[in-house]
Amino acid sequence: HARLVPVEDRDEVQEGDLVLIDFTGYIDGKPFEGGQAEGYSLEIGSGSFVPGFEEQLVGAKLNEEKRIEVIYPEKYYKEELAGKEAVFDVKVKEIKKKELPELDDSFVKEVSEFETIEEYRHDIEKKLKEELESRKKAELEIKLIDKISDGSEVEIPEVLVERQLERMLIDMDQYLRLQGLDLEKYLKMSGREISDIKAEQRAEAEKRVKRDLVLEAIMKKEGIEVEVDEQEIEEKIKEIAEHYNGGVEKVREFLIKQGRLEKLREEVRYRKTIDFLVSEATVKEIPAEEESA
Repeated sequence: HARLVPVEDRDEVQEGDLVLIDFTGYIDGKPFEGGQAEGYSLEIGSGSFVPGFEEQLVGAKLNEEKRIEVIYPEKYYKEELAGKEAVFDVKVKEIKKKELPELDDSFVKEVSEFETIEEYRHDIEKKLKEELESRKKAELEIKLIDKISDGSEVEIPEVLVERQLERMLIDMDQYLRLQGLDLEKYLKMSGREISDIKAEQRAEAEKRVKRDLVLEAIMKKEGIEVEVDEQEIEEKIKEIAEHYNGGVEKVREFLIKQGRLEKLREEVRYRKTIDFLVSEATVKEIPAEEESA
């Protein structure tokens, strides 16, 4: 909840400042498309501009022009700029810095639903405790599943690995879209291919497929039946909608369109299976000093 305030005790740009700049870029002495802006907001050190640009702004003075020379990366996402040398004339119009407000009751009322610092702190402590318990549970589940999976000999069909890789690529694309990108743009910016991503993720995909197969085998052997009703699917869709601040109907339509509704059903079933195995598992607590010995 830091706020931005004008810098008044200096007129030079420092690392971490947020500056408002006007700039014009030139390649071979001529302005180029996308190389000009007025009132552009840039955080120094964020790495959001072409490499070398922000570093050269450190020390620039307020209301004075500075010439900056950069070389665009060879694998820049705009192919017409890749590997090109560019010169920018930059003018710093404002210099601001982040300032943390005083933690008092008025601040708490402004940023939360609570009236006092005590209520706010109590809520934070409660959430931290819940998060810690959730992490412990997740760690226990992973250890249990890995223990079962590592001790099992299972043939992993290539078709299932490829299917898992495709799902992981879809997840990656969705995550990138939240950052204002997509998979295609990311690949162009990084100069990589889909095959590179798949090669990196193959071991993880194989591990996930093996886990699924082992869990399925255990369920059959032990006669475990895990039913998933429509109400549970609806709850999961609502959970996804809340996480992405979207409407339930839009999320449902997206899942159907992407052919992921059945996958969602599998995930709910998978979760219930793990919960069952954890409840049946014998957990032995090992003291920290014994574990590190």
